[in-house]
Amino acid sequence: KELDDLGVKKPFDIAFDAEGNAFVTGTESDNVVKLDPEGNLLKTFPGFSRPMGIISNSQGEQWVSNSRLIDLPCPDKNVDNEADPSVANIDANDVVTTYTGGGVWIPWG
Repeated sequence: KELDDLGVKKPFDIAFDAEGNAFVTGTESDNVVKLDPEGNLLKTFPGFSRPMGIISNSQGEQWVSNSRLIDLPCPDKNVDNEADPSVANIDANDVVTTYTGGGVWIPWG
């Protein structure tokens, strides 16, 4: 299957969970996709803005680096439209939690 047809534009990184499912990011995508070991789409995680790096841990979580402003609920978005770094966690139950700002640049607070 073509990743482009599954919603991944310009694939950038891939991580695998313990079941062999793949989580794929793309530099021109606004989502992360989860594929089964045969390449079938299991889930699309929307709300990202050009997600890039992704890594899995032993707890079944995926950690995603987000490269631009996020579209997930965030009460204090940056007002000057500069890119906000963020990291998102996709837990073992496919729940996404996003942590904006962080060690690179914090535009508020």
